Amino acid sequence: MIDKPNFNKGGIKLSCQPERPARCCIGAFVGLGFGVLVGTLFALGFIPVMINAVFAAFSLGSLILAMLVAASSGCNPAMLRCLRKRFPCLLTGVVGTVLLTLTSMVIPLDPASALVAAIVAAAAFFFAYMITELIMLISCAVNEGCAFKDGRGC
Repeated sequence: MIDKPNFNKGGIKLSCQPERPARCCIGAFVGLGFGVLVGTLFALGFIPVMINAVFAAFSLGSLILAMLVAASSGCNPAMLRCLRKRFPCLLTGVVGTVLLTLTSMVIPLDPASALVAAIVAAAAFFFAYMITELIMLISCAVNEGCAFKDGRGC
């Protein structure tokens, strides 16, 4: 008889469970608020030149992806510990940002289209999610690095 896999032991959970520290929840909430705000403002025509923001988000997402690859190949124990904690969340934000901004670059950004407004809102969600998770990764690395140096913290 084959046992069912137990997903509760080990692995990475991307949920907001009270028994474990919330890993991706803060980024998701910030991203949701930012995505709704940007999508609404874009649909109402208050953001006329969205393509500049799309190019900036794509460039930043690509840069963060390159930095993730470089950081994961390093040997700093504090950074590697923090990457183990934050990597799935940050990678989700980076991939979502890059894919949705590429989609936004291909289609004409007409605010009258509900589909385009939804794509812009989703790209804004992933961008804010990515930035929030990057800030949390840097914060973790600073705190872990200070605690790692002399054992007393900063």
